[in-house]
Amino acid sequence: MDMSETKKVATLESVVFNYPAGNNALDKISMDLLQGEIVGLVGANGAGKTTLMKILAGYMDKTDGNIQYNGRGIEEFSNKKLNEFVNLVEQNPESQLVGPTVEDELARACRLMGYEGRVIREKVDFVLKLVRMKQAKEWYLDEMSCGERRRIALAMALIADPSMLLLDEPLSDLDQVGVRDTISTLKELKNRGLCIIVSSHRLEDILELTDRIAVLGEGRLLMIEEPQKVLSNEEILKLASVNLPAIPRLFLRLQAEGVLASSKLPLSMDQAVDRIKEAVALSLEATRALTITVEPALAKSAEKETEKAPVKESEKETDISLTKIDL
Repeated sequence: MDMSETKKVATLESVVFNYPAGNNALDKISMDLLQGEIVGLVGANGAGKTTLMKILAGYMDKTDGNIQYNGRGIEEFSNKKLNEFVNLVEQNPESQLVGPTVEDELARACRLMGYEGRVIREKVDFVLKLVRMKQAKEWYLDEMSCGERRRIALAMALIADPSMLLLDEPLSDLDQVGVRDTISTLKELKNRGLCIIVSSHRLEDILELTDRIAVLGEGRLLMIEEPQKVLSNEEILKLASVNLPAIPRLFLRLQAEGVLASSKLPLSMDQAVDRIKEAVALSLEATRALTITVEPALAKSAEKETEKAPVKESEKETDISLTKIDL
């Protein structure tokens, strides 16, 4: 992504939040959030990820600093207008669904936004298609899996057609199928131009998904960079109490041992397999090239040694007898 040509959706300048007891939850957070990108917030529990999301969504008021959406201060938005610009899907959104069916739930959300009649039906169909759950329109919510209900909660957040989505731990407690489907959905929404912020306390969950990763530690923004640069900064990850994922850690060890050449670390299992296959292919090619170069030289050297060495009569007889046996 060429950030220089991408529209800024939001700008944070020295955002601070203090709890009434006086403890500092956010300490001068500054960053730009861009259209059509997915930004990961990663950090240990208590790092400030959820607090930052709730402030961005207008659920909590910052203590100090500035937040601008499309050049307008967050204070200039009414609650309704802010909901039309940015929407938060909390960590356990499925508990907020009252149903009974998916259609009932989404129609209720549409009415709260002021939609009526045929527009409601069109809106319900549209958001279900966006989250790849069109077949679930008449399903009962209490019979759906955790991952399916989360995608319905995501569909609810999309009813207002926001410019920015905030997703708190969207991949936690999902099975492999749920993770894959959620990642595919979020990438599709990104391609439609949404700015998406996802939080996670596990770096490996969001590596393949994000364009940039913001590392938070004790309320401070320690770095915000593309995933490769974050993986390469073990000191920052240690400071944030974030573990380096197993696959990048293995490749760093292989590079240190000289087994693999130093290059970009894989962000997924598929990338790791491709890197290993490339390394093996290069090694085999080098071995074949060395064999082609060395074998003729060894053969010539052996011929010269044979020519120099005198041949005894007994050896001649042995050679003849061996030739007869071979024949």
